[in-house]
Amino acid sequence: MVPHSDQTRKEAIRLVIEDGLSVAKASRLSGVPRSTLDRWVKQRSRTSPPKKKTPHPEADREALVRLVVERKIPVTVVARWGDVPRTTLNTWVVEAHPTYRMTRPRKKPQSRQRLTPATITQLLKIFQIYRREINQSS
Repeated sequence: MVPHSDQTRKEAIRLVIEDGLSVAKASRLSGVPRSTLDRWVKQRSRTSPPKKKTPHPEADREALVRLVVERKIPVTVVARWGDVPRTTLNTWVVEAHPTYRMTRPRKKPQSRQRLTPATITQLLKIFQIYRREINQSS
């Protein structure tokens, strides 16, 4: 067993917690065994208080709702793309448009529900247009 320096340990943990890399990828980059890094991350998450999530800005919230209501993009897709829980986005849509009827998308093959790079680019463009419009009207 090779001891790892404190600097190596901190850097490997930072890659996982702050940079969002997977434990496997961070272990390859730092040279620390995956199981060791996994244990360090679990220990760190037990000892540190949970981070509070920052609320989404109002313009982002409105833009996400518009993607669902005006573009008829399924809530699950917008929620995944916007990094918002699906139930939270459902609540926002109902609050903003009480008469809007949520429709369940028909079951599609799993491959068609994935976010492709083209879909992500298109969502980003529409989202930026909506956010710009909302900021200008405020």
